[in-house]
Amino acid sequence: MEWENPFDGQEEEFELFVPYVRGTYAYPYASRITGQDYRFGFVRKFLPRVRGELCDYGREYKIMLPQNGIYEIGIKRWSKEDHMLQSREVHWYVLFDSAIYEIERNEVLYYLSHPLNQIAE
Repeated sequence: MEWENPFDGQEEEFELFVPYVRGTYAYPYASRITGQDYRFGFVRKFLPRVRGELCDYGREYKIMLPQNGIYEIGIKRWSKEDHMLQSREVHWYVLFDSAIYEIERNEVLYYLSHPLNQIAE
């Protein structure tokens, strides 16, 4: 399945491996963080993902990060039996000039309030 890219500009490919865990199903997601939200923490623009090959240990997804910015990439995992959320793994990244840097959640607000080109100088 092909997805339309909602952004213009140069893209960087990010690969996310989702391991297989018996009795669960997983939902990987990626979003560009564009601001702060008092209910959900951050304002997000969710990005399309392309499902890759299935192997014995899991599945690989390809996510195109469209431009410099702050991104949240995570995996939610539910039980197949009772459909309850089992786990949530979240990581935050800054993409700047084709380099991806992992940051902590508490650093996201700093990067939102400072333009990336000023931080790099």
